[in-house]
Amino acid sequence: MTLNERQERMFNKFDGCAKAFCESTGGLFCETFCEYKGEKRTDNLKYKYAKIYFNAFAVGFKYTAHGVLNTVNSILECLVYTDKKVDAVGIPLPIVADYCNVDVAATPLVIPFISDEVEMKQAFDCITGVLVNLLGKISDIVYGEKNGLLLYYQGELENVFSIKIDEEEDKEEKNAFYKSEIFYRFITSRFTSNAYILLMKGDAARAAEALKKHKKLFGYEKRLLNLLQSPQPAFLPERSFVAENLKDFNKKGRPKINPRELFSVFVSWFLLGAVAAVFYTCIFLIVYFFEKRDSVYLMGAIYNFPYCFVGAFLTGIEASYFTRFRFYKLFFRKDYERYLKTEQINRSKKVENLMRLITVGVVTCCLIGCVLFPKQNLKFSEKGFTDNSKLFSLVGKYCGYDEIDCVFYRPDRKNDFGETLNFPSYVLLLKDGKEIDFYEYDEMENYETGLLRFLRDKGVKIVK
Repeated sequence: MTLNERQERMFNKFDGCAKAFCESTGGLFCETFCEYKGEKRTDNLKYKYAKIYFNAFAVGFKYTAHGVLNTVNSILECLVYTDKKVDAVGIPLPIVADYCNVDVAATPLVIPFISDEVEMKQAFDCITGVLVNLLGKISDIVYGEKNGLLLYYQGELENVFSIKIDEEEDKEEKNAFYKSEIFYRFITSRFTSNAYILLMKGDAARAAEALKKHKKLFGYEKRLLNLLQSPQPAFLPERSFVAENLKDFNKKGRPKINPRELFSVFVSWFLLGAVAAVFYTCIFLIVYFFEKRDSVYLMGAIYNFPYCFVGAFLTGIEASYFTRFRFYKLFFRKDYERYLKTEQINRSKKVENLMRLITVGVVTCCLIGCVLFPKQNLKFSEKGFTDNSKLFSLVGKYCGYDEIDCVFYRPDRKNDFGETLNFPSYVLLLKDGKEIDFYEYDEMENYETGLLRFLRDKGVKIVK
């Protein structure tokens, strides 16, 4: 099943669950809408909303496709609106529950990693199981002093995030500040942090330890911590989908390395790299053949041949990002469907486009290199030689043999540290004073007999 097909089913279930909740609780009507990054396509989805309107307030379900830094994705949560205005502030359900002085047990209220319609239904059941019991209290708050809930929400944000807004500032400006996307993203990220991952995995003790590491806690988190630390075992609702999707998280609630994925990537990388190496080698040798065809001796070109394998190595790494699924299915067929679902909800269009751009860039650079590297050479022909030793030079500088002063023997050389190295070679000295050291282009035993004899026959003085 493709990502678009899976998401289409999941979003249909989202709409269906929201409408079912509206009907079962006596809501007036249910409105659904989406927010996209760019074109209105499933893979560009940013948020999906379902807003259920009651007599004096509204309840919204919010689906977030990708969380902060793309670490936690496919998240369902609930917001409560104290009025029905379009620009009303949405207050996260955990904060509403705390304000209502209700312990919601260890029920997760912000649920990540939803990968299909079955899991979407379970996530809705989990959240609405708490929400239904709060609707009466929410109604009392709205018909009473609803500003109290809004002020409490703002106070919680100020406390946890250590911020303060001038009390004299315009009320509308304050509301706009506190309902900004950045706050909602941080709150969503907070309620899907490692403490909540551990809680959903059923590890209450470690969840409590992780929760205590936060410098400041929401009131809801203080209640949750007390519950997790109590001797009475915490009640956890049906969460089989969470247990299944959180297998790739370790005992600290953080993603762990999947050895099967690493193996699939490695095999994909190796095979694609081998294919790329053959392809790049063919291009290199074709260019090398045309370079050598009309020369007596071609120096330096073949020593650039290993760059074909470096390029193939890089190409294999980049291309394996797009082929790892095929190899995972080939080697781990039983676990493939779960892996595919997890990867599909974590896949970011932005990251995929970036990887595609990088892959195209790497392949393009490698192809250019396969043409340029064999042309980086010293070509000796019947009438003269061409110095094309610069990497990005396609033609080079042609010199006749009468422009050569001599070719002399150099017994050693000094490195950058001033040390003398016993690496002998011959140096071609032009009459304009330029030196071309053959040490950089070829082994001395390769050219000492054939090339030097040829140059001597052309009238070039050989000095040793």
